[in-house]
Formats: sequence, structure tokens, C-alpha cells
Amino acid sequence: MYGHTVTFPVASGRHKLRVDNTWNWKTLDLHIAPGDHLKFLTTNRPGRFTWFLIGTLGAGPIYVSIQPDL
Repeated sequence: MYGHTVTFPVASGRHKLRVDNTWNWKTLDLHIAPGDHLKFLTTNRPGRFTWFLIGTLGAGPIYVSIQPDL
């Protein structure tokens, strides 16, 4: 949900972070070292014609992005 934070303790090693908003998904391959505390910011953003499609059809694509949160 918007503005919420989720924390997952994970073991060291290779992992995949997958973010899915039903319309679009992104997968990020990670290598986590012992002691790492990684943070990511996920956002939904409209596409080029999203507002036109929402106005015309009542629905349109919303894309998801993953950014490291420093």
C-alpha cells in the first residue's frame, strides 16, 4: 500500500526481488553479502498514453519501477 514499508530478513547469497502491480512486473537480481541492509523504493508510474486510455476506456497501463533507496 502507498506509504507502507515492508521488511524481509534474508540469508546471504543470490536472490531475486520481484515487484508486481498486476499490469506490469520487474525483477531485480541481487547478491546480498553478510551484514548488508538494502533498501528499495518501488513506484507506480503512468505510461505515455495512460491518461488518454483511462479517459477513453476507463483503464490504462501503470508501470512499476524499482530504485535503490540510499
